[in-house]
Amino acid sequence: MLPSETPKTRDVGARAAGSKPIRIIENGYKDRVKDFWQGRSEVYDVNNSFHPPLCAHLVGLANPFPGSAVLDIATGTGSVAFAAADAVGPSGRVVGVDITDTMLQQAQAKADALAATNVEFQLADAEAVSFPEQSFDFILCSNGMAYLQNVPAAKFGVAPEDAGAALGSEARIRAALGAAGFKSIEVSASKEVKVFEDTTPEKFAESIFGMMERFPAAPLSQLLCQQQISELRADYMIAAVPQAETMPRRDGGIVNEFVMLWAVATV
Repeated sequence: MLPSETPKTRDVGARAAGSKPIRIIENGYKDRVKDFWQGRSEVYDVNNSFHPPLCAHLVGLANPFPGSAVLDIATGTGSVAFAAADAVGPSGRVVGVDITDTMLQQAQAKADALAATNVEFQLADAEAVSFPEQSFDFILCSNGMAYLQNVPAAKFGVAPEDAGAALGSEARIRAALGAAGFKSIEVSASKEVKVFEDTTPEKFAESIFGMMERFPAAPLSQLLCQQQISELRADYMIAAVPQAETMPRRDGGIVNEFVMLWAVATV
């Protein structure tokens, strides 16, 4: 269940020509989202061979045409945005928005290094972003749904209490998008592999617990006292380490195999 905190908003400068001032929703949950990603921004692209191929696959499914305009929601360091920029070419336009300024700094640094002229980045909240109608031909979002506090406010038209649970199967995705008024819904699945290099079952389990401990929707530090967190960690490690020991190994690392779901629809 995502928190139902009363939001406040503030306006920030919009860089895109013709766009309205962008509003950032301010509340405790949004602050936790920003803190979570600020803590990862400097190392997010370090040895990150996992996300770029997934982002390229997403852009390939959407298939933006040369000269088209693309909005990338929750752009992070810009992996989807840069793949989209390659697809739309110099006559096209890509705008990447994200709530975390340090992630956008990484994205802008890459844009500067590439001398990219068809992609720009804005500090913006997915639930309050505002552009004139028909500004974009394609809207993309990779792994951002789970961090939205209020999914309907993001204009996706989907209202799950837990976005991960409600959209966790092909049938649920089709039903949710159909109920929201989307058409020509295409859902596909791909088997993916992520290798956690140079790690042990203990380190792997500890890293997963650490991510859950900081997850913005339900940070343990706000739910439990430190003693309870320590007890939970101990119980978790007892259960998780044996499971990690059964996972495939490759080159001294642990292989995590999973299924990724992809959805493409029109309005």
